[in-house]
Amino acid sequence: MHFCLFLVIVAGVFDLIKCASAKPTEAFTVRALIDGFHAKQNITIDYENQLVYVKMKKAGPSDAAIALHDFKRALVVHRDTTRNLCLVLPLSNTFEEEAQNWKAYKALKERIAPTEFMKTIGPINREVFKTFMGPRIAEHCAGVPAYWLVPRSGKERRMAAQQFMVSCCQVLKIQKK
Repeated sequence: MHFCLFLVIVAGVFDLIKCASAKPTEAFTVRALIDGFHAKQNITIDYENQLVYVKMKKAGPSDAAIALHDFKRALVVHRDTTRNLCLVLPLSNTFEEEAQNWKAYKALKERIAPTEFMKTIGPINREVFKTFMGPRIAEHCAGVPAYWLVPRSGKERRMAAQQFMVSCCQVLKIQKK
């Protein structure tokens, strides 16, 4: 009886130590410069679950979105709330690196977000998506189709960049008139 009570007390002490050492969730706002347009990004870092959420309203050519960086699954899931779809791509950083990057952006007046030229593969089968992505990601993309986002090859990237420059310049010409 005393031994059981001792085990319960020891387990309780370990739970208290774990809770005391856990980092809280941190939230802040950064200002990004995306394709020449300013966009406010609300960042939430969840240290316990190793997640980073990025929420952004529509700004210029960038759609409104909520991105979930899930480091346990090594995926970024970008829910485009303007076009109602999810884009899934692998993470290249660790949680610690990503958290440090976002904190560094917080210290800057603005960060420049690069334009990536990617292509989509999909849509991903819903059952496959739920099974392999897990419940958190499935919930994040509930009700919208999901696509894999992969880098373009060098030739495809150059062609996409040229298309982007043509459309960009057309917009500038229209604005100047």
